[in-house]
Amino acid sequence: MKSPEIKDYWCSDIEDIQNWVPDDPENVDLWFSVAIGIVGEEPADNFQVHLVTERQLSQIATKEYLLVIPYYTSWADVMEKLKRSILACRDISWVGISAQLAKMYLWEYHNYKP
Repeated sequence: MKSPEIKDYWCSDIEDIQNWVPDDPENVDLWFSVAIGIVGEEPADNFQVHLVTERQLSQIATKEYLLVIPYYTSWADVMEKLKRSILACRDISWVGISAQLAKMYLWEYHNYKP
């Protein structure tokens, strides 16, 4: 079985996401990108994740691609929660892993037609 891992992450709206502190830790609503690939292999695909706090859930129209947290404590805690969710997506190939990930987060190849 192969396991996925986070290769990189970034947020186009927040330059220094690792040190970011929201004005209100209970009202967080932001999108960020994460590159995920197989452990020990270099390639990765990009996924977008919608990070929201429980209080913000009622304020968002589309309830897809969510990573829900009770309140914001730190970026390290967000990454730990994300790691736990992606580690559940083990499979014998990247095709199987990416299909599972695409059910949770917005995959760069969503609706791709060759």
